[in-house]
Amino acid sequence: MTLGAVPLAPYATTGTDEVAASLADLIPDHEAILMANHGAVAYGKTVLDAFMKMETVEHFAQISLVVEQLGTASLIDPKKVADLMQAKMRYVLNAT
Repeated sequence: MTLGAVPLAPYATTGTDEVAASLADLIPDHEAILMANHGAVAYGKTVLDAFMKMETVEHFAQISLVVEQLGTASLIDPKKVADLMQAKMRYVLNAT
């Protein structure tokens, strides 16, 4: 809930301007991004903030892997996701 959605950026060739271009539209609305065939990137106000966000991405990836292996994935209703996003906004406002 505190991290929000983590989108998947399209594949871009390593070492080219394509990498930055693939992330550019996603950066304003997300705090972490998966990079197709590369890995992930997270950013924050401090290095510690970015690190903690990456730890959250890694933790969720581990949970997702286990759920996939067990075959028990269950998606959350879109209305409940919207409720979570509203709760996140309240959390962020109260934390600052």
